[in-house]
Amino acid sequence: MGGVVVLLAGDFRQNLPVIERGTAADEINACLKASYLWTKVEKLYLTTNMRVQLFSDVESGAYAKTLLEIGEGHLDTDQEASETAVYNSIDIVSSCDDTTSYPVEFLNSLALSGVPSHKLELKVVVPVLLMRNLDAPKLCNGTRLRINELGRLIVKATILTG
Repeated sequence: MGGVVVLLAGDFRQNLPVIERGTAADEINACLKASYLWTKVEKLYLTTNMRVQLFSDVESGAYAKTLLEIGEGHLDTDQEASETAVYNSIDIVSSCDDTTSYPVEFLNSLALSGVPSHKLELKVVVPVLLMRNLDAPKLCNGTRLRINELGRLIVKATILTG
């Protein structure tokens, strides 16, 4: 019985199962590590970033190292950047006709799927991932950027990949 090789790759810290109407405990119980099959899994660790090694891409190497340190909890992002800026979404109603009155604090606290949160905190030098682009050419969803400058109304960044 057996003889089938299955290769699972990726950062499994980011691949949690989705359980409809499930609790956090349901999600943990649905993980592969909670399965009876986990004892039969042979774990191999890849320690060399081959893309960086083959192409000598120093910038991608630094980005990969930073991501790994953050993922393993070895890098404190609060101490990484020197300058921080907080950007808030617009929370003003343009017309008062036919509107329902909710407190602004309540509306700002909502966390809806597909809608960015009210408060966005950015730091200089920290890499970010562009989730939604409104107009700029060369930028698409999933583009990695490094923050260079934080202005009152504009953010200057360098494209890393994407």
